[in-house]
Amino acid sequence: MSHKIAAGPTAPFAAGNTVIVDGASTAASADGTAGYPFKTIQAALNARPTPVNAVEAFTGWYIAVLPGTYEEDLTLGVDHS
Repeated sequence: MSHKIAAGPTAPFAAGNTVIVDGASTAASADGTAGYPFKTIQAALNARPTPVNAVEAFTGWYIAVLPGTYEEDLTLGVDHS
């Protein structure tokens, strides 16, 4: 699995494989888009789709984290089977 946390707006984001986190977001229906960014990094991690095949499992998935302070404990489910 490929999980990358990109710092800043100049990272090489792939359309459809990038979600945005903004700690200042007040979006009631966050979906990770620029208009409705997630408020927490964990919410972005939880939104990662479960791969249905090997090709999908190795496709890069990006989390664009806007500047700010994010005080949270992160949990990333990893299956090495």
